[in-house]
Amino acid sequence: MIVRDHSQVMDKKWLNKKLGVKQAGNVFNNRPVTNIMGNSKLISLITSMQEGDELWSFSSDQASWENRAGRSGSAVVRDGEIVHSVFDMMS
Repeated sequence: MIVRDHSQVMDKKWLNKKLGVKQAGNVFNNRPVTNIMGNSKLISLITSMQEGDELWSFSSDQASWENRAGRSGSAVVRDGEIVHSVFDMMS
């Protein structure tokens, strides 16, 4: 599984909640996840993290969703910059 660098298509304003690894697994794909090991996208994202990185959830603004261009998911933030992300929902 390749974790994509979406930093060029994401706005930092989309970051909405800093997560722990357990929290991310609980809400990935906007559904409860009972077994994080079954989610290869999230595992790849988490294993890409380095010491000091932060895991965040994100969602684009309401207008993007209304215009069928919405995005949400999880992102790795390193030194204040989005370095990796996975989309779990797109409109």
